[in-house]
Amino acid sequence: LTVAARVGDVVLVTPRGATDVAGVLDEVRAAEATVGRTGPRLRVIADIPVALDGARGTAALACSPTELADVLVSLWTEGLDGARLRPATLPGDLLAIVDGVVPALQRHGVFRTAYGAATLRARLGLGGRTDQVGNGAPDTVAV
Repeated sequence: LTVAARVGDVVLVTPRGATDVAGVLDEVRAAEATVGRTGPRLRVIADIPVALDGARGTAALACSPTELADVLVSLWTEGLDGARLRPATLPGDLLAIVDGVVPALQRHGVFRTAYGAATLRARLGLGGRTDQVGNGAPDTVAV
């Protein structure tokens, strides 16, 4: 977290559930304070392996599409900025996300129904970023 707090814009975390979110966010904010971060706060994205098509495997979250949508809404309510879902099986879980989770999130009013901002940075309100040389090329930091 220290490297992300020092130079990142977004950090991926793996909370063990909605009740763990507060602790994860506290750790991120503490890392920001430790490095003296003065810019915008890190955007915190949950990284969640999911199993929605009945195959449980090693997925951290095995549930129905509607249950997953409810979990995601609760994570955002607790303060996370978003989620990256990693389907346990393809195409089954991916189709369940597209056909089940997305419509449920739209019914909750937390997922777009039309495309707006063209980039993830724009959707997260991060604005443009240039490399350290200043030539306008985006920079990448692997953590």
